[in-house]
Amino acid sequence: MILLIAFAAGLYTQRVDVLEWYSNVTAPALPEAIEYNDITQVDVVPTDEPREKVMAVAPEFVEEEVIEVEEEEEIVVEEESSVEEGPVDASSEEATSLPVSMNLAVPFTSQAPYGNWDEPYQEACEEASVYMVHSYFSGMDEGQIPATTADEALLQIVKFEMELFGEYKDTTAEKTGVFAELLYGRTYQLLTNPTVEDIQRKLVQGHPVIVPAAGRLLGNPYFTAPGPLYHMLVIRGYTQDGQFIVNDPGTYRGEAHLYDFETIMNAMHDWNDGGEITEGKKVVLILSPLCMSMDMLLGGALGGLVAFFFSIPAILLETTQRGPMKETPLLIDVKTIFGLKIRHQHEVFLIGLLLHVVVGFLFGSIYVVFVLQGWLFVTHAPYTLLSLFVYAILSWIVANIVLYPALGFGWFGLKEGKHVWIETIVSHMILGLVLWFLVQYFQPQFFNPPM
Repeated sequence: MILLIAFAAGLYTQRVDVLEWYSNVTAPALPEAIEYNDITQVDVVPTDEPREKVMAVAPEFVEEEVIEVEEEEEIVVEEESSVEEGPVDASSEEATSLPVSMNLAVPFTSQAPYGNWDEPYQEACEEASVYMVHSYFSGMDEGQIPATTADEALLQIVKFEMELFGEYKDTTAEKTGVFAELLYGRTYQLLTNPTVEDIQRKLVQGHPVIVPAAGRLLGNPYFTAPGPLYHMLVIRGYTQDGQFIVNDPGTYRGEAHLYDFETIMNAMHDWNDGGEITEGKKVVLILSPLCMSMDMLLGGALGGLVAFFFSIPAILLETTQRGPMKETPLLIDVKTIFGLKIRHQHEVFLIGLLLHVVVGFLFGSIYVVFVLQGWLFVTHAPYTLLSLFVYAILSWIVANIVLYPALGFGWFGLKEGKHVWIETIVSHMILGLVLWFLVQYFQPQFFNPPM
C-alpha cells in the first residue's frame, strides 16, 4: 500500500512530464513543414479593400467554458451567430480543392522566452503571435527562436505599443494588426466569422492565421489552471484528421500543438473591452509578407534621394556656369551611350544626373534584397555601417565591370573620363554612409532584418 501511494504521488508530481511523454508517443506524424521561401506564391493582403471582410457564417459549435483544465465540468454557452453588414468577397475564395494537410514552418517562441511569467510576459501572447508570423515571412528557420532574440523582440513590441496605444494588454485583433503594420510593415486583413475551410485556404496560400481566443475554452493541459481569460495563438497548418497545427505561445510546449477544429472554432473570440469574452466576435487576423516590397521601395527611394542630394553641387555649377563645363563633380559626363554620341552639353549633364539617381535607387533597393535573402558576406550583421561599406565596394565593382561596359562607357567608365572610377567609388561610399544613417531613423517601422 505504501508503495502504491508513493507511486501515485510520484505520478501526480510528474503529471505534466508524463502527459508530455504520452502526447509525444501518441501524437500523429505531422505533415512536412514548408518554409516560406518554398511557398510557390503567397497572396498579398489587399490594401484597397475594407480591412474587415465578412465570410460565410461558421457553423454553430457548442462552446465549453473550462473553468479549470483538470476538471471535466462543462458549462454550455449558446452563441447566436450573426452576420455583420459588409462586402462579401466570393471571387477571391474560389471553390477549389484543398490539400488534405498543410504545415507552414512557422518559428516558435513562448510569450515568456526565459520562463518568467511576470509582466509584461504574462500578457504578451499577441506580441509573440505577431513576432512568430513576422519571423516566418522574414525567412527564419522553423524551430525554437533563441530566447535572447525573442525576448528582445517582445520587449520592443511592448514598448512600441505603449507609445502607440498607451497600453499593451488585451489588444483586439484589429489593434494587433495595426501595430504589426506600423512596426513591421505587414499589411493586415480581418476575416469575420471564418469557416474551417476559410482558414485552411489562407494556410494553403501561405498565410499563417492569428486567432484571438477565449483561452479557457482551449482546454490546453499545459496552461496553469484555469487558463488565460483572453489569449492569442497562430494556426500554422492542419492535419487530415481534423486538427489544426498551432504555435501556442501560452506554454513553452506550444510548438506545433494540435487542437481539434471544433475546439479552435469554439474558442475563437476577440477581446470584448472587458465584457464577457464569449460574446466577443469571431475573427482571425491575416498578415501579409509585403514588408520586403515596402523595404525595397523605401531603400531604393532613399538611395535615389541621397544620390540626387549629392548631385546638387553639380546642378548648381551647371546652372550658374557660363559656357560648357568640362567635368561635373561626382557625376559621369555621359558623352556616348550605347554607341550614340551625345552632342549637347545639357543633354550630357541630364543623362549623367539621371544615371546617378538610378544607380542610387538600385543601390538602396538591392541592398535590402541582400539582407532579406541572407546574401551578406564578410559581416552577417545587416544594416550596419560595415555591411553597407562592404556592399558599396561590391556594387562599385559590379557597376564598373558590368553596368558601365554595357552602357558603352568601357571598363570602369574610362571611355568617359580617366577619373570616373574615383568619382564612382566616392559616390558609392557616400551612398553607403548616408543610407546607414537614414536606416537608423526608419527602424523599427521598416528595415527589420530576419533573425
